[in-house]
Amino acid sequence: MTQSRCSRTGIAPARFPNGLAIGWLLGLLLATGGLQQAGAVVWRVGDQSQPWQPFPVSQIMSEGPEYRKDYTWGGGFAVEVVVDDDGDGLIDEDPVEVIDNDGDGQHNEDPEDGLDNDHDGLVDEDPVEPQVDNDGDGLVNEDGLRTGGPIYDPDIRQSYTLVPFFRYATAAEAAANPTKAGWGWGDDDHDNRWNEDPTDGLDNDTDGLIDEDGATPSVSLPSSWSLPVVAYDTTDLSLEQRRALGFTWDTAARTYVATAPGGGIVTARIESRTFTPRDYIRSIRLDPMRNIVRLLDDRFLSGLLGIRDPMDSTGYGSTLVGSAHSGDGGHGQIADGNIFTAKGTSSATASSGFRAELKALFYVDMLRLRPRPDFPDRTPPTFQITYAGDKPTHFQELYTLGELQKRLVVTEYIIPYQTDQLRPPVKEYRFDGGKLGDPKKVRVLDFRSGTPEGYTWELAEFEAYGHGSAQDAAYITEIIDVGTTRPQFRRYYDSQDPTRPIAFETVQTLDLNKNSKIDPEELASTKLRPQFDPDAAGTPVTWGRLRWSGQQEGNDGDVLVRVRAGTSPDTYVYQRKVGRGVLSPYIDRSRVADWPAAGSRVDAYSYASLSGLDQPNAGTLPYNYLGDADGSKGGWTVWSAPMNWNDGLVDQNGNGGVLLPLPPLTRYIQLWFEFKCTETSGVSIDWVEFDYSLPVVSRGVVAEIYPDSTGELGRLSPFRYVMKPDIANSDIGFNRIDLIVPSTDAQIDTLLVDDLSWTRLIPRPPAGSSSADSAAYVGRLLRSQAWLDTVRVTADRIYASASYVDSATGQARLSVKTRTFKAVDFPQGQDKDIQIVMQAPVYRLLTEFSSYVWNDVAAGYLQQPTSPGNAADHLPSDDVKVTVAQVGKSVALRTVSPNPFTPNGDGINDQTRFEFDLFLLTAAVNVEVIVFDLTGRPLRHLVSLASGAGVRDLSWDGYDDDGNLVPPGIYLYRLSAESDTQESKATMGTVAVAY
Repeated sequence: MTQSRCSRTGIAPARFPNGLAIGWLLGLLLATGGLQQAGAVVWRVGDQSQPWQPFPVSQIMSEGPEYRKDYTWGGGFAVEVVVDDDGDGLIDEDPVEVIDNDGDGQHNEDPEDGLDNDHDGLVDEDPVEPQVDNDGDGLVNEDGLRTGGPIYDPDIRQSYTLVPFFRYATAAEAAANPTKAGWGWGDDDHDNRWNEDPTDGLDNDTDGLIDEDGATPSVSLPSSWSLPVVAYDTTDLSLEQRRALGFTWDTAARTYVATAPGGGIVTARIESRTFTPRDYIRSIRLDPMRNIVRLLDDRFLSGLLGIRDPMDSTGYGSTLVGSAHSGDGGHGQIADGNIFTAKGTSSATASSGFRAELKALFYVDMLRLRPRPDFPDRTPPTFQITYAGDKPTHFQELYTLGELQKRLVVTEYIIPYQTDQLRPPVKEYRFDGGKLGDPKKVRVLDFRSGTPEGYTWELAEFEAYGHGSAQDAAYITEIIDVGTTRPQFRRYYDSQDPTRPIAFETVQTLDLNKNSKIDPEELASTKLRPQFDPDAAGTPVTWGRLRWSGQQEGNDGDVLVRVRAGTSPDTYVYQRKVGRGVLSPYIDRSRVADWPAAGSRVDAYSYASLSGLDQPNAGTLPYNYLGDADGSKGGWTVWSAPMNWNDGLVDQNGNGGVLLPLPPLTRYIQLWFEFKCTETSGVSIDWVEFDYSLPVVSRGVVAEIYPDSTGELGRLSPFRYVMKPDIANSDIGFNRIDLIVPSTDAQIDTLLVDDLSWTRLIPRPPAGSSSADSAAYVGRLLRSQAWLDTVRVTADRIYASASYVDSATGQARLSVKTRTFKAVDFPQGQDKDIQIVMQAPVYRLLTEFSSYVWNDVAAGYLQQPTSPGNAADHLPSDDVKVTVAQVGKSVALRTVSPNPFTPNGDGINDQTRFEFDLFLLTAAVNVEVIVFDLTGRPLRHLVSLASGAGVRDLSWDGYDDDGNLVPPGIYLYRLSAESDTQESKATMGTVAVAY
């Protein structure tokens, strides 16, 4: 986590959750004008301004089947936030060493003291392990396994008040009781106890480990923190020797000691050091000691999974014996990490089984069933375990009441049916390639007992262990409104506990004072407005670049990043059910007292208040598309095509990123990350940020091209590009127009403004230059981005232009520079436009001539895209796309120059350049030139990865593949390129080498 970059004043924004009034007030003060100032703004997700928060903003505003929700208003599916405690860019690189010596799923639970501490009948069976400096940095256990997030449900808090489940409700309560600090979740040392040893430099639980299971931050990390660490002198030890040290706890000296390679004693001392922590979001990652079922229950208790209990046992009669997390019959007892609580039954019909919905797709290596240690004969003897994962046979699609639903079919046995298996009491099934096969991809596990009526059986713990990462993790940011003075993002917190995220629909409109009417302060919209105001005044923006930072573990991990933008906070057009398959956008009667008014449109608040019979699933609601076709105010773009991890990854200097593929004049934005993991690879995201600014033309610019079709590929064709700006008096206006063209061969013939021809500014060559040198000088500047950036144009009816490859984006641009156009130049109602008469080649069947307007004398304003539309009534296209009527070959050689060439090292004509056109390509392909001697023997292979259609080149320096200079003579060459259909396209010729 790093400081926010959203403030242009250099002052970091306040570190308060979005829902706190004081944080909002301080944000307004610190922003000093926000978008009313000139300049681009940077907003970062994943730091103190907007921390990673996997809790769903809304449970009902989600899409997808129950086992795979996409929280489209914001939230995470199968992701976790992990902390890099020491800020060195590594996560869990130096964990507390724990080994389950006796294979009972407990770690370090029975120290060597001659007593049966855990009452399992074994003495000293699982002693404390020597601690190792895994990363060899001179610190021991400084970066344990940590995952943040407190338990929020009040009822669950009450039931978890006893050791080992003690957790504070808020950070303030924990801070007020430092001797019993502990809140959040994160079993750092895998001993099935939480926060039992806070970070105070002491071995509080006398297990030989210090600060191994400390409290975890809730919402955001501090900019730095002071942590006690165990450190030792590394002066005379190599990295390998440091990693080989095994530190054990010396009770008398109250310190860690290890034996050095030379036989001496290395003493580790406790120090307090300041670290700059960073947090990452990633797919849930497993290790051999992380019980998925326990993790699942913990995430449910914390509120991450909504109100539906993943230990679903309603189909097995659990409601007859109490809720899933209460009583001896509760199925939560088999997932609580406590082997002394159990779910038991003596009935074959009631509570005979349960379902564990893992809420993700995991590689499962092992299942283990455990009774309580004191009741080994109550182990279930006859039972079945079935599962569902990702096989086609595991899914079933049903069309019910006008909705297509997809559900899991949990019928495949993961182990054979077990009959009369009384021994061993602890049952373990491993999927390691042996008799039970390889690891299984599992989403759901079903346990059903076949024990006869009257036979008592119980389970203390039902455990599943695996490896790798969740295979289908995703994270969607909150809806971010950047049009306001300071950005606001749609997330809600409990008014009584501002660190506790709550679902949008839990805040309801109620007649609290019982006066039979809804007062303004009783509206859900009123209660939530201080946290996120959907009606807040704001301005549309121009989007810039998107970039992110993080780390890739392994070779195959990836993240697909999508983005969408809108002009409204509503991504849906809300409706209610009025009959089977019939929906209405209007309210027919009040839901509460006099709210909402009959005949009003269904909005987010009234939709959330509908009963289950009246409320359609959010996935079936119409999408609020950008435009007014649906009658709803504003709208959203569809999700963009996915960008891969490397597309926007920043370099060491923080540079890089991609242009946001979003239309101008929108103000709401949302990002969607889909993690693509393998068994050995994954990606952790540190932060993601984007740029935006006020538009230079607040009402936009429409553009149109004519003709919208042309002849042969690769040939210069004439076009007329028309632009109509709608500039407000308050706009700064623009003095640059950039057209994205297929190649730098594109050239402008005439610039017309209000049908008047403007004169092109031609660079003056140096005095005394020859005509040839003058022409070369002028031609070079007319293809120079630097010249156009520095030339000044202030006079009326004068323009400069250049055709070049943009250094930032790699795109070919035809750029025009004029004096600044303001509102006075294009009065509303007078139909004035700008026309660029040009020639350009095309290389694909469909080419889009998109364009931007911007102002290079106003620092910080971003380039504003134009919108296709009716820029000229007399032109028919209303678009900027051009099609090709005639299709030629896929590759065409332009020149081989110089030919002959002289590779003698004098710096003159030492290389020859093969310049060629590629047509019809939509993706990068390999282009190859092979040079042969006259006998047909290949001498040199020149290969390049060409990024799609356009003008490309390869150069030959006269050397063969072995590094030898070829003798003078005539040589053959073969130029070839793979097409999108993998069909090779080739052309041949000769090239001469001379000395």
